[in-house]
Amino acid sequence: MRELDWSGSFNPSIGVESAPRVKAVVLTADSETVVLVKIDAIFPYEAMTLDIAEALGPEYRGKVLVSASHTHSGWAQYTGHTGYQVGAGVLRDKVYKAYIDTSVDVVQKALAARRSAKLGMHVDFDFDPNDQVNRDRRSENDMLPGGDRD
Repeated sequence: MRELDWSGSFNPSIGVESAPRVKAVVLTADSETVVLVKIDAIFPYEAMTLDIAEALGPEYRGKVLVSASHTHSGWAQYTGHTGYQVGAGVLRDKVYKAYIDTSVDVVQKALAARRSAKLGMHVDFDFDPNDQVNRDRRSENDMLPGGDRD
């Protein structure tokens, strides 16, 4: 078996390699607008919601929702939550600001690209009347409340 000397060969990640990936959907009904932002990261950080809304303007306060894809290969070091910093690293303002700036830019483009649309929903209550498609076929949780229902 070949032996390699790995000692001192690891270089930790430093700096920023690429821009964060962000998607946004803007929904407006009458005079109310809601902004949905999805970041490509392991988890969202609550302060992002507030900072994105503040950057967009006072009419967006309480109207911004941030979600994450839960990727384990996305950026980190953007949270001030000490519990999350165990896995994501200590907050780096450069990373956090890049997420906020990119998110605001993407939202502003989504706001400018709005167009009329109709949203609706459909429910088929007879889709699976015998509960054959969407049922729990495992027995491991049968001892839990409701777990023994097929």
